[in-house]
Amino acid sequence: MRSYESILQSGHVFRDAEIQWAVQEMAQLPDTNSGWRSAALCQKLSPELFDDANKTDALIELAKRACQTCTVMNECLNYVLKINETSLILGGMTPDERRALRRRATRSRR
Repeated sequence: MRSYESILQSGHVFRDAEIQWAVQEMAQLPDTNSGWRSAALCQKLSPELFDDANKTDALIELAKRACQTCTVMNECLNYVLKINETSLILGGMTPDERRALRRRATRSRR
């Protein structure tokens, strides 16, 4: 798993100052190995960013960029699919995108 420190060292160019700030904050936290949620970038960002209600396309894309920068995006996506979360932008996907993913997965198992 990549770390936030490695993201900063890679010279990644951030398109949003809030995401860059969150990555810098997460890179300063000690590695506690206390589970994927403690490493989630969203804990340093405004919860409203991930609320999909009444969002413009630009704000949805910003939330997705934050997820794509997160070191535990896959763990988050697996979790929200498991619990069948039907709101919020989580795991790098909107609720509609997760529903479509579930439908494709169901069809492929038939």
